[in-house]
Amino acid sequence: MLHPTTHLRRLTSKSSRSTTTTTGRHSLSYPSVSSSTSDDESPLAAELFPTAGAPTLLSVARSLAVASPAPSAAAVLNFLRRLPHDASPHVFPHLIAALARSPLPILALRLFLSPPTSAATTHHCFNSSLLRFSLPQHLLPAFFAHSLRRFSGLTPTLLSFNLLLKCICSSDKFTYSTIVSALADAGRVDDALALVHEMVVDGILAAEAFNPVLKAMLRTGEVDRALKVWETMVAAK
Repeated sequence: MLHPTTHLRRLTSKSSRSTTTTTGRHSLSYPSVSSSTSDDESPLAAELFPTAGAPTLLSVARSLAVASPAPSAAAVLNFLRRLPHDASPHVFPHLIAALARSPLPILALRLFLSPPTSAATTHHCFNSSLLRFSLPQHLLPAFFAHSLRRFSGLTPTLLSFNLLLKCICSSDKFTYSTIVSALADAGRVDDALALVHEMVVDGILAAEAFNPVLKAMLRTGEVDRALKVWETMVAAK
């Protein structure tokens, strides 16, 4: 059986049928997605790109991520290859999401691991990748570790680790309580509280998760804030 890291590398390696497209000062290589990737596939007319501002490009990227039906890979890639070299980093998480919904979702993984610009390697892109990729469970830890080794400037957030946990196993009250307690003990009360709110949204109720947050707040004199958390706990029961 292949080692997970080896399996991941084979999945994301570019085939010999790759196409390289260059715009400005960056290029992106990607596999051929159809017999024709004409400008008609682009969600924004070619003549509009030179004058399109960051808000317009971000709006188009968002629309691709939620379009129904899902966009073709060609449409997303044609949009991607026309982006200016200084495109906003906020565009790329939406393009990853759009490719993940396309008929060729593996391209989303390749976009993240072989980005056209360093702007595409933010923790927002990383979290979008964890949220959108449909990788087998045994490959997710390998992807997580490989990404951190590949991009030295990438710093995972609390959401990154939480998404990894959710991909590997279903969170229960013991999982939430353990992580919340560790965060509260480390003084990261806001992160612990955010996780408690997520727990409630997921329909999981555990006093064990509320208690460490309450103790941490009372320890620092945040009585009013602790009272609000207690009221949330009572209302959730």
